[in-house]
Parts: sequence; C-alpha cells; structure tokens
Amino acid sequence: MLEKLLDEALLAHRARDMQKAERLIHQLAESPEEALHLAVDVLRQPGKIRQALAIRVIHLIRYPKNEQAIAALLCHIGDPILPGWNEAVETLVDMGPDVVVPHLVQALLEKGPPYHVDMGENLTWAYDVDGICCMLSMSTIPSEYPLRCCPAINCLLNQADLAQDTDKYPDIDMMLDVVEKAGDQVDYVLPTLIALAKKHPDSDVGERAKTLVSAFPAAIRATYKLLLTHV
Repeated sequence: MLEKLLDEALLAHRARDMQKAERLIHQLAESPEEALHLAVDVLRQPGKIRQALAIRVIHLIRYPKNEQAIAALLCHIGDPILPGWNEAVETLVDMGPDVVVPHLVQALLEKGPPYHVDMGENLTWAYDVDGICCMLSMSTIPSEYPLRCCPAINCLLNQADLAQDTDKYPDIDMMLDVVEKAGDQVDYVLPTLIALAKKHPDSDVGERAKTLVSAFPAAIRATYKLLLTHV
C-alpha cells in the first residue's frame, strides 16, 4: 500500500503535478514506522527522483521517529548534485547536533558500513567525506556542526597528502573549507595547517593553509612564531 503511494507520487512528480505528489508524500508520512522502513530501502536502490521523494518522507516524519534513517541519509550526502541533497542536509540539521554529530564523526573517521557502501573495489568513504565537508561548510549550517566535527577533520588533514589518489582519500581543499567555517575557535589545527604549508609550499593547498593560519589572531599565532618563520 505505502509503496503504491510512493509510486503514485513519483508519477505525479514526473507529470509535474507537484501538489498531488506532495499530498501523497504527506499521506505516506502519516504511517511513520512503515514509511521510514520503505524510505530507507528506497535510498539503497537506484532511482534519483524516487530517492528524493523518500528523503522528503523521512523529513516529514521528523525526529525522533526518523532517527534510524541517519546512516542512509549520510550515504546520500556524498553527492551534492543529487536531487534531494539539500533536504537530506535539512533533515539531519533538524535532528540537532547532539544527535547527528556523533554519526558525522564516525562517518568521517571509519571507512565501512553503515555510512559507506561498497562500489566494487573501493568503498565510498572518500566520496562521502567530501559531501559531508560540503555540508559542514555551508553558510546556512549552524557553526556548532563544523566546530564539533573539526577534530575529526584535523585528524584527516594530518594524514593527507597531495600525491594520494583522490578516489581513495578526501579532497584536502574541501576539508580546509570546514576549518575555515569553524573559524579561530579551533586553534588546535594550527600545527596541521603549518605542516601543510611547509609540505606543499608551491601548491594551492599550501597557499590556502597559509591564508588560514594568518586568519587566527596574532596572540594565538605567537605560540607558533618560530615555526612560522619559514612559512
């Protein structure tokens, strides 16, 4: 019955009858337990528009009834151009940082399920982390999210190397976006930024790291003034 409602909503969406599609999605969300199970299953299957409708259902179910969908939503976060990406972000943010940040940290630091799926020879971890970084650096995201995730980002930056295969390791520049969004409250990242600037002096990453270092107040940078002599 619920799957039929979702199929009808998909047909309405394709026919550009958005009012009917939204009505059917709301009808689905009125059965939260069954609808959540269906929506999570849909996110594991192909079909981008159907996935976007499933995310809408999850959003309408609201926290705490939709908490079990967090891992499935984070799998979807990997690609910011997917339909439903923004609503997936909104759904996660609506749950609050105390609920979502522990999941984000685990998804950043651990490469396996439930947050990352096998795509043949490689897991989707690097790809998914890029999407999480995109989410954390958005101007509309409350600062508590990047602030609380920045220790994990710092850990990843410490292991980063420009020579690494970009399909197997997150994009350094996107991780630096999160550091920038977190601001000068994360002064513990300064040694990492200084190391990046020294290791890659003639690269865009090195220049970006130097710029981020200079954005910290002089009183904080003073602790590292000897390290900064040759940066």
